[in-house]
Amino acid sequence: MNWDRKLKHYSCSSCGVTLNEAQLSDAMDKKYERTMTDDEKTRQRHDDYLEWWLSDKDKKKK
Repeated sequence: MNWDRKLKHYSCSSCGVTLNEAQLSDAMDKKYERTMTDDEKTRQRHDDYLEWWLSDKDKKKK
């Protein structure tokens, strides 16, 4: 990707696609976003529940 000063966009020299900085950032985030497996999701829900259960619930009510 090369920065085009005139367009104020990044452009790809091989395919010609142009993206502004926000679009490029979103594309990079999606590319490197890690998806959780079902086991990891289950473990995360368990950990969240356990954290809630062990928390001081009286303080949250006030």
